[in-house]
Amino acid sequence: MARVILIASGKGGTGKTTVAAALACALCDAGRRVLAVDLDAGMGNLDIALGMHDAALFSIAEVLSGAVAVEQAAAPVHGREGLSLLTAPTAGYVPAADKLASFCADIRAKDTDVILDCGAGLGDILAAAREAADLVLVVALPEDASLRNASSTAQFLAQRPALKIRLVCNRIPVKRRILRRTRICIDTCMDNTGLPLAAVIPEDEGARLATARGNVLYDNSRSSVRESVKALAGRIISNIF
Repeated sequence: MARVILIASGKGGTGKTTVAAALACALCDAGRRVLAVDLDAGMGNLDIALGMHDAALFSIAEVLSGAVAVEQAAAPVHGREGLSLLTAPTAGYVPAADKLASFCADIRAKDTDVILDCGAGLGDILAAAREAADLVLVVALPEDASLRNASSTAQFLAQRPALKIRLVCNRIPVKRRILRRTRICIDTCMDNTGLPLAAVIPEDEGARLATARGNVLYDNSRSSVRESVKALAGRIISNIF
């Protein structure tokens, strides 16, 4: 069953877009057709995270306005058959909630998963995306400020009753000397946000290097992110949440 998955965060710098790109790749590698949509108006970089740079010319704005059909607008992601991208709209753009929900429903009806990478924080774009989503993954770091903002984001999203909202703990340290503290941090993340856990993604020292080189982090077989996100994709496909 295809899903519309919203990736959100209460605070910038959580690695939200990296998670969105990796999840899109993992779902595609598992045999799913995926449309990745960058909703971070004026600040989007999902194209860079997917190794596309300026290859994607059309945004969700042109599609929702009817200026161009999604079949023409969605740019195929290099090296991944079945994965395509709509790049971010210009600053100030806010999609109409009903149009975005209808668009996502049409894509889902074609047995294609939709990944909505929303900008950090609350606002009209997140409110519109909330109406379109089947599942929300709130990405947070094991830090007080990030967890507080993730909690606020969760409360905002919960204004739509019955929406499934889950927590992704990102950049969790893996060094042995702080493994015990890490376990406590994960419990604290769930307690402080009030959200059930969807995934724990470890710190990956190669993440910044991959971004700087324009590489797709998920394609690095040595990446610690890869297996965690692959497992997350499996849980989504299995409809565990």
